[in-house]
Amino acid sequence: MVMISRIALGISATALLIGASALAQNHERHNPDANGDGTVTRAEANEAANARFARMDANGDGRLTTEDRTAGQERHRGEMFGRIDSDGNGNISRAEWDAHAAQRATHAAERRAARGAEGAGARQRMRHHGRRAGGMAAMAHRADTNNDQAIDRAEFMAAATQRFDRGDTNHDGSVTAAERDAHRAQMRERRGRHRGAGAPATGG
Repeated sequence: MVMISRIALGISATALLIGASALAQNHERHNPDANGDGTVTRAEANEAANARFARMDANGDGRLTTEDRTAGQERHRGEMFGRIDSDGNGNISRAEWDAHAAQRATHAAERRAARGAEGAGARQRMRHHGRRAGGMAAMAHRADTNNDQAIDRAEFMAAATQRFDRGDTNHDGSVTAAERDAHRAQMRERRGRHRGAGAPATGG
């Protein structure tokens, strides 16, 4: 019977299992709309940002550094391993691996059915993940206001507040679904203008 150890999973299978989810914090885990009314208040946004910071600050020193990122990745791998290792014996059998693969295939099919045709939609989602990763890197750079290669809680919360304020277009202290949609549309339009400005000119 084929067995996969925790170490072996960390070498190669992790890339397959984690994939794009390693680019950002899980949205469902940190959904800021705590009461589910479709509107995010400043208090809800601050609470969610504090929870994100606490989870990312692996060593609890109040600063986000490369060490925290490494520890977070290791924790993510451990959580993933635990979900696959259903009998908890520290190894993944072929049956456990196949069961997990089948579960992932089912979820993927359900997502494709919900979102419509795959093709261009899949490519668009991959581009979205890439842009989101790049945007997060830029946001992290901006958040490190003292350029010490770390983000403390105050810097993290200041960046989160700025992001909330950009979405709160009528400045009433809450972000509605309509405001979120309008902000996303504005960002897509802005990215489109940047791509257009960077395109080479064609002669005629």
